[in-house]
Amino acid sequence: MTTTVSKTKAHGDRNSTADPERPTRAGSQRASSRRGDPGGGANRDINRNLYAILAAGFPDDRGACAIESIRVAGAPRGSGPKAGKPARPAAAAVTGYYTWDDIDRATARLANALVALKLADGARVAVQVEKSPEALLLYLACLRAGFVYLPLNTAYRESEIEYFLGNAEPEVVVCSPANEDSTTAIAARLKGCRVFTLGDARDGTLLQ
Repeated sequence: MTTTVSKTKAHGDRNSTADPERPTRAGSQRASSRRGDPGGGANRDINRNLYAILAAGFPDDRGACAIESIRVAGAPRGSGPKAGKPARPAAAAVTGYYTWDDIDRATARLANALVALKLADGARVAVQVEKSPEALLLYLACLRAGFVYLPLNTAYRESEIEYFLGNAEPEVVVCSPANEDSTTAIAARLKGCRVFTLGDARDGTLLQ
């Protein structure tokens, strides 16, 4: 699968359009837990500001294509066009399409879902999933909600995953549906870590 992301120029200090699905701030600051970032609320605000900077660079035409993912017929997942080949082969099929408005709304929904979990300020969200537009949206949602996105290599074995999760102490782990059982078992041993799944076909418990 190949994902194409449109490029835009920043538009100075133009604010992003107000969205009814914009994630809400908690009424009061919760103390950072040992699983949260030492910076607590300060880091959460920094992350929110990072998303605001990105959103300020969205084009005026919010209905334009921002992300388009394609899959070449017969090609394994994760593969894409080779060097020198057309970016969009004749046998390719569009498997995902997001406008800039879609990104704003989708990241707001995911951010609200994370905020609803009542995580500590600066909490870590560990993610081990295949590349997909939805994985990118999850990263932006973590920024938008003020949490720390912790990517994990999909080649890590179970023992390596347990080591990294034990060391980073995330409050949430997002894995591929195929790894749900093993990741849930690891999370149960570590305690206090919730597991969600996210597939590269717009599936998974995180999107439910």
